[in-house]
Amino acid sequence: MIASYVSINLLPVIEVDGGIKVAVQTEFFDKIFPNFLPMCVTLLCFWLLKKKQVSPIVLIVAIIVLSIVASAVGLL
Repeated sequence: MIASYVSINLLPVIEVDGGIKVAVQTEFFDKIFPNFLPMCVTLLCFWLLKKKQVSPIVLIVAIIVLSIVASAVGLL
């Protein structure tokens, strides 16, 4: 269910020996554990809501701000 509602796409590509380029998300994370990054983000939000008593509004604003910053830097 997490995979159908949460979507994270990392753009960075790492160049390894021999000029081979490896996409971080598709060639590394999705091969080991598909949809691992969306699950981590969702579990982090649940943990912040339950254990740290963070307001849902603060989480929404934080996710929006982090998405904009990561997009400006070139991560997403």
